[in-house]
Amino acid sequence: MSEIFEWNGKDLTPLFGQGEREEYNAAYGPGDEVLVQTPHFGEYRRLYSWQKGKFTKVTPELKYDVSDFGIDRQRRRVLYTVNEEGYTRPHAMDARTHVEEKLPALPAADHVFFGATTPDGRLSVIALDPGTGPLQSWVLEWKTGKLVRWHTGSAPEVDLGAFVRAKLETYPARDGTPIPVFVREPKNCPKPCPVVIDFHGGPEGQAQPGFSPVAQMFVERGFVFVQPNVRGSDGYGKTWIHADDGPKRLEIITDIEDAATWARKRFADGGAAPRLGIFGGSYGGYSTLIGMTMFAGAYDAGAEIVGISNLVTFLTNTAPYRRALRVSEYGDPEKDREALLKLSPVTYLDRVKGPLLLIQGASDPRVPVGEAVQIHDALEQRKLPVELLIFPDEGHGAQKRDNQLYQYGYTLRFFQKHLQGKN
Repeated sequence: MSEIFEWNGKDLTPLFGQGEREEYNAAYGPGDEVLVQTPHFGEYRRLYSWQKGKFTKVTPELKYDVSDFGIDRQRRRVLYTVNEEGYTRPHAMDARTHVEEKLPALPAADHVFFGATTPDGRLSVIALDPGTGPLQSWVLEWKTGKLVRWHTGSAPEVDLGAFVRAKLETYPARDGTPIPVFVREPKNCPKPCPVVIDFHGGPEGQAQPGFSPVAQMFVERGFVFVQPNVRGSDGYGKTWIHADDGPKRLEIITDIEDAATWARKRFADGGAAPRLGIFGGSYGGYSTLIGMTMFAGAYDAGAEIVGISNLVTFLTNTAPYRRALRVSEYGDPEKDREALLKLSPVTYLDRVKGPLLLIQGASDPRVPVGEAVQIHDALEQRKLPVELLIFPDEGHGAQKRDNQLYQYGYTLRFFQKHLQGKN
């Protein structure tokens, strides 16, 4: 939610968004125009021109979000990107006429981003993520359309030729809704290849293609790496992102189990179904715990990082600055207590069948360490296979390089043991 004001150096004048529950991003355009990115007037984020209290459409009607925008200092050109099913596509337009400008042919890439533009508007930086290597930067001269490559991402210790690009697929939810999912498959592995399904955080995040050493780590060791965008994810319109608000989450939480049902069939070989692992951090960690408890048996093993085990204790103990935001997403711990408990992994501990790995930072202000400790202790009392790794010097996920190596190393070892039978 955002409210936009104008400041003249002394006074604040409200422009738009006041008292609303809506998202706005704004920047000055030519003259007295304000350019505004918002989903307020439709299903998707779009660019509008705001003048004298009136909004006018600027970008075309698309079934995709305008994900970012900027304007040069001369107020001559607007550069914006569109999120096309997880891929980032570039666009340019004349700032005064709003007429689309043609961009030169660019190398194939999963994502294309705009960087800085020179003060005179002559040159702009364009960054490309090829999907199989680090970010590249190019410089575009607008007058001639000439592209010059300025920087190549360096990976001297890694064979980039082994990297696998993500492919966009869908799987059917039980009500028939197609769920977008990105798939990376190893070039060689004993069939049927074991599958790790990675759920993103947020929950308003979005799994996207692109260069990912973590995904490649799994692929090179013989795992199919799958990343769904279940309902509640960003990038697919307001209806999709708000489909899981509050108690409505009960209606679509089954997208997690449906991913497993699809994967068992999609990656089967000769009638043999693959073994499945579920993985994720933050809300993805919560999704992992739900997959291993509420939907016990859907997955053979689960590894989670800083995930929520009990929505009531989480909302009670999370930092105050997070509580108001998270109550609007999950529900009120008093008014919606029954629904929150139905959606809490700890409610279904008696169903657990497979092994779990829990990874947590001791000083996490968002998801307190107690969320991991309480589910670990409860599973241990039931003599169920559970491992707990706590970093004393980390918060919401490992940030230090050595800790990241431990975090992903433990996760990889865990899945190799339980999905590939390696010690």
